[in-house]
Amino acid sequence: LIIQKNDWEEVWGPTEGHLIWFGLPLRQSDIRLLQKRINTWFNKYPNSEYLCRKKVLSSITTRMKRHFPENYNFTPREFLYPEEKDELESYLKDCSNNWMIAKPSRGRGGDGIFLFKGQFTPPLLSNEFIIQKYISKPLLVENKKFDLRLYVLIKNLDPLEWYFSNEGLVRFCTEDYK
Repeated sequence: LIIQKNDWEEVWGPTEGHLIWFGLPLRQSDIRLLQKRINTWFNKYPNSEYLCRKKVLSSITTRMKRHFPENYNFTPREFLYPEEKDELESYLKDCSNNWMIAKPSRGRGGDGIFLFKGQFTPPLLSNEFIIQKYISKPLLVENKKFDLRLYVLIKNLDPLEWYFSNEGLVRFCTEDYK
């Protein structure tokens, strides 16, 4: 629709056109191509997909908590495994009654997530986890857990220019929380 409204022409070659859409993360060859192009717009910032990884996000929030604890008290205590194995073991000794949740660092859709109490024993197939204190009394809507998907378009990084979508998405669990 946008192409038609602007009398543009859709092309398929990577060296043609001025607006390039990448469906997958940018490869180094893509970045080199884009650096050579003048007057070209594209939909991804190089390496931005790393911000969507649980492990990277956890590292950033943990670091921010360390420096700004009063502003970053909205996330539960978390550990990167195996990098923070000693800190995790020390925490589990002191807080052995706390339920913990282990999420595979490259998992998605809830696959491989499990709860534990006491000692952490990773499954044989995975060895990188984000481990957090489990929130036993989460915010519920009609007794169901939920999450929010909010969308932001980042137009520029320096100076930061962004647009927040008026629409978003709420996902609800199909079963009541127990």
